[in-house]
Amino acid sequence: MDPELVQGFREDVQMKARHLDEEAIEKAVRYHVEVAGRVGLAYVAQCVQLAGMFAEQAGASPSPSPSRHPGDLHVGTEWIRLLSGRINAEREAIWSTPEPPWAPSDWEEAVLWLRIEEDRGREALTALESSEEWRALKEGVERGVSALGQMAGEKVTLQRPRHWIRLLQRFGEEWRAVFVEAFGSRPLRQLSIAAREIQEAAGFIDHEVSAWILFGIPPEFRPTSVELRHVSIRVPGWAEVFVDGTPQWTPTHGTIPGKRVEVTLRSPYLTPDDYSALREEVRALWWSGADEEPEESRARFTPTDRAFDRAWRDVGGPLRPRGKELWEDVRERWLALSASDPSFPEPPQSVASVRRYFYRVKEKKGSLLDHAPKIQKKEVDDA
Repeated sequence: MDPELVQGFREDVQMKARHLDEEAIEKAVRYHVEVAGRVGLAYVAQCVQLAGMFAEQAGASPSPSPSRHPGDLHVGTEWIRLLSGRINAEREAIWSTPEPPWAPSDWEEAVLWLRIEEDRGREALTALESSEEWRALKEGVERGVSALGQMAGEKVTLQRPRHWIRLLQRFGEEWRAVFVEAFGSRPLRQLSIAAREIQEAAGFIDHEVSAWILFGIPPEFRPTSVELRHVSIRVPGWAEVFVDGTPQWTPTHGTIPGKRVEVTLRSPYLTPDDYSALREEVRALWWSGADEEPEESRARFTPTDRAFDRAWRDVGGPLRPRGKELWEDVRERWLALSASDPSFPEPPQSVASVRRYFYRVKEKKGSLLDHAPKIQKKEVDDA
């Protein structure tokens, strides 16, 4: 596997999961690189989730301990009782029996079945999408969605839902984790939907729900959960561009980043200790990683990051569509800057690596003028 691609993937995951323990992040990255063989922008979010699972099980990230109030114990027991029918129905639909298909010790057999179903579903979906009937139907739907957007006066998009199945189990001192993409497999899609719906309603973690269906291991009720969400809003701004070597400020659009912490309570029986733990977790998530101090946020920019930013702006990057031609111009400008100044970092060898720097640096931006403008849909990145 390309070391440069792996390093870029590792840095992207570290940026997204900066509120988690470094050991948990590295363990998740190693799993994606050495076991799953899945790296790239499409798998960053998945790797961050895995790092969170490792951190949670290792006690590396602050998380309030579930209350042991008798009321909570009753709520958890009732959820198990009420949901048992749904769990049995899912098993019956997939394996024609309400009993767990595997014992907890049959981890490898269950994982093998998941992998086989994943591959089978992907092959079936690939074959379906290559058929003329599928293409004609898709084109018709896309035309309808476009017409609907024009009539409504706003952007309307059509996206295929992505379904995932997560498993996490302990064997002695070792934790084993599995991520499976449902794709075109009906059984995997059923498992994924059930795990997500039960997590939303009852608060059981999705990978524990999957283990309940597959191995018969009841999940643990958690009366509270805390989640950090990053948001942004598009606003007018200015960008510095170079015209014949002369810097000029041009109107453009940028984004202001924001965040919020969502606290979910699933029980009224919280103790003062529970509320205290929640308050500490909210603070830890809010001021996590590089968000602790503005100075630290600025320090996250490496010399190479700044070198890319300089070359990108010199060739008018903020106002140009992203594509191969832009990245080639950025690399040429970067090469010229490094040739004229020995202290200026050299550019990477490939145009694809220059392109990855754009997304890496864009993630680190912290102010309006530093943000790149939003590129219109028609300006497709073809690098």
